[in-house]
Amino acid sequence: MATASMARWARPNFFGPWHAAASYSVRDVEGSASTDHLAQAGVGYTYDLGEHGALGAAVGYRFGREGGDKSHTIGGLLTYNLPF
Repeated sequence: MATASMARWARPNFFGPWHAAASYSVRDVEGSASTDHLAQAGVGYTYDLGEHGALGAAVGYRFGREGGDKSHTIGGLLTYNLPF
């Protein structure tokens, strides 16, 4: 059996077209000698293209300590919103 705790923060449009999110989780697995820790954060910007939609760009980082192993991940995201 596993138990988990999680905290999450997200703020769309916190400063004009900027957006951000972060989360942290702790997972305790019964019978395991280690406790897992997972954290992630991201920030992005959305460019308003008027009648042509919107173009967004975001970057993120993830840290994980699972089963005694540590991992670091970075990533990016590009989006295009079609106007309707």
